[in-house]
Amino acid sequence: MTGNIIGLLADGITPGAVSGDGIRINSSESNTIGGTTIAARNIIAKTGGSGINLTGKYARYNTIAGNYIGTDVTGLLAAGNIYGVSIASGASNNTIGGASLASRNIISGNSIIGVLIDGATGISIGNNWIGVNAFGIATPNAIGVRIVNNSPSRRAAA
Repeated sequence: MTGNIIGLLADGITPGAVSGDGIRINSSESNTIGGTTIAARNIIAKTGGSGINLTGKYARYNTIAGNYIGTDVTGLLAAGNIYGVSIASGASNNTIGGASLASRNIISGNSIIGVLIDGATGISIGNNWIGVNAFGIATPNAIGVRIVNNSPSRRAAA
């Protein structure tokens, strides 16, 4: 899934009308949301739920890379979701960001939590900017990253 504007109108700034999650992957594996080019970037903002929600036993081996989650199309202005990225119990071995800087997600301006890992296992979080905008200026989430309910085997990198 690449190059979409979700939760905002086509201008990438004006709020639209998404009352639930922006993207939900339910028991599906090996999906890529975004990518390492500007054209692949998704803008996911102003949803009434999670910007991206991975849930279910088979929500595994998914990659979330290169997206603006909780900001407008410029990556500068907060346009938060309730949660930026949420990964629920049962989901496993998913990647947020990646090894290269080009896979960096901007996860900022979300009203409750930037990244919530709730009982999920094997989650890799790397090379993301959480709580700052595309220019590195503070655009905080209420909480940056929260890991709860015995989520073992997680790795976090700068």
